[in-house]
Amino acid sequence: MEAKTILGVKGNSIFHVKPDSSISEAVRIMHEKKIGSVLVMESEEGPVLGILSERDIIRIVAEHSCTGLQVVVADVMTREIMACTADCTIDTIIDGMGKFNVRHLPVYGNDKLLGVISARDVMYYRVRQLESGVEPRFQRWFSQGKVYPLGS
Repeated sequence: MEAKTILGVKGNSIFHVKPDSSISEAVRIMHEKKIGSVLVMESEEGPVLGILSERDIIRIVAEHSCTGLQVVVADVMTREIMACTADCTIDTIIDGMGKFNVRHLPVYGNDKLLGVISARDVMYYRVRQLESGVEPRFQRWFSQGKVYPLGS
């Protein structure tokens, strides 16, 4: 199964906040949408400037207590974003998430942002693959796609 297939099943909604949004605004969106991160973008069509994850929020609250929720997203977001191509296999995504210590990957196809895949999404679909027996055993030996830093 490839990243584009996962997005096709789970949906490709992209939730984002602007860099000058408050952490509390991002938390509200993450809570309402039941997601673990939001992309940081000036507009829906703009480039991804960063990503704000639950880990980033925990770090800022630990450092600043509840006043950390009023901090601007741009001051807290992760700027070194890892992304993957739409043709990445689950094994390539798992390897990339482990290598770069990330749990959310924006997915790109033809230089266009298609959606975001989380570690939870990958785990869910990997288990489904294994349970259904649809993945040929040899397929995992042939990596496909790539996980790469954005903007570097």
